[in-house]
Amino acid sequence: MPCIYCGSEWIIVTKKMGIKNKTCSDCRAIQVKEHTKYHNLQDEAKELIENQKYDLAIKKLKESKQLRIDSTRFYGKLSMGHYYFTYQFIDKLINMINKNRNDNSKMIKLWDELFESLKIGD
Repeated sequence: MPCIYCGSEWIIVTKKMGIKNKTCSDCRAIQVKEHTKYHNLQDEAKELIENQKYDLAIKKLKESKQLRIDSTRFYGKLSMGHYYFTYQFIDKLINMINKNRNDNSKMIKLWDELFESLKIGD
C-alpha cells in the first residue's frame, strides 16, 4: 500500500496508528510538524487575546483552521470531532472575539469555557 500523499511504497505502520496511518516516514514527519503548528497557533491566539491583540488572534485562528483543512491530504476526510473543531469551533472562537472586544476578561473566560466544553467524556 503506497503513501496516500507522495505515493512512496515505504509506509510506516505503528501500533498506535494502525491502518489509519497511511503515510511514509517523510510525510509523517511533515504531518506531525503541521499538527504541532496548528496547535501552537491556537495557543498563540489565546496569548494575543490576553494582550488585547484581537485582530492578530483572529489571524492565528484562521491560519490554524487552514492548516487543519490542508492536513486532509494526509488523513483523508476529517473525523467528526476534527471536522467540528475545524469548521465550527474555530469560527465560534472568532465570533466570540468579535462580540466581546470591549470586555477582555469576559473573552478570556469564554475562551476557557469553550475549550473546557470540548473535554466532555474525558
